Amino acid sequence: MFIPLRISHSDLDGLGAVLVDYFAKTHFNTKFIIINYDDIRDESGEFILHQTHPEIFSNRWQSITITDISIPIDIFIEKLEYKDIPIRWFDHHPPSIEFLDRKEEFPTIEVMEHSGDLCGAKLYYDWMFRGKRVRAVFREFIDLVNTYDLWRQDSDLWEMAEDMNRFLTTQIDYKNKNATTFQKSVKFLDWMCNKFEYAKDKHFEFSDYEKSKILDVKAREYSYLKKAREEINNNVMTDSRGFRYAVFSSPAKISFIANAFLKELNLDYIIGVNTYKGLGRISVRSRKGYNVNDLMDVAGHECAGGGSLYPDRLEEVWHKGKELGYK
Repeated sequence: MFIPLRISHSDLDGLGAVLVDYFAKTHFNTKFIIINYDDIRDESGEFILHQTHPEIFSNRWQSITITDISIPIDIFIEKLEYKDIPIRWFDHHPPSIEFLDRKEEFPTIEVMEHSGDLCGAKLYYDWMFRGKRVRAVFREFIDLVNTYDLWRQDSDLWEMAEDMNRFLTTQIDYKNKNATTFQKSVKFLDWMCNKFEYAKDKHFEFSDYEKSKILDVKAREYSYLKKAREEINNNVMTDSRGFRYAVFSSPAKISFIANAFLKELNLDYIIGVNTYKGLGRISVRSRKGYNVNDLMDVAGHECAGGGSLYPDRLEEVWHKGKELGYK
């Protein structure tokens, strides 16, 4: 008997999409694989998912459902040993949306729900529960995920959405080096499932335990912000198109720090160098109206993206004042 395969991202959006399966009770006898973008491509841009997760491509699955992952679907299907497996794909990143015009080229894709206005979890939620009544607590959770992932800072839900992501970071088992990314995420998934079950018809709100965890994260955020502020030292640069930007580094809380600097320094965009797992990975955040996807080596949402740089290029951007440049 073949079982369904679920592939999703490791962030709040990706795990929120997994919780759609849990809430819909479709997660039984399903294989979950949670991946990051460095599992899909190496630093040179070569597709490596068949090497990092060979089981995806060698097994005969009942179906494959992908959420919150921008993936080169043509290469993905080409690498599958069994090319007749039905595929469902829910994503909102620009590279995925471009495949909508090529949908007829891939007859095994049963569902392709792509939109730049809704995150992966919301797209999957809308498809899964179309025409059905859903309890307020879960519906409001999905709204928080959508608000955070699309970086809607002008939303009334923004502060609560930020806190939702803060709580998530306290529930991931980062220290367990031998566990899969899905196994590291089980504590968060189980906690949220219990929350949805016990809340019944109540609205979404944080418990005292969740609030205490969120406060702990906020304290760490301001500690990292202080160190980044010392590094950046108000050093604002102007790129070749006249946009203001700055560069900082941190092993954690990149989004929080970037958002603070955007406001403090009146920047168009800011580059954060992630120093947690070696060097090379960058995150870019921007004010509303500036699209980070226009920058070289950056992909993601309009106001939030990321990428990887080779050591020499990273050194130029980080320490020598060279801009990323435009595509």
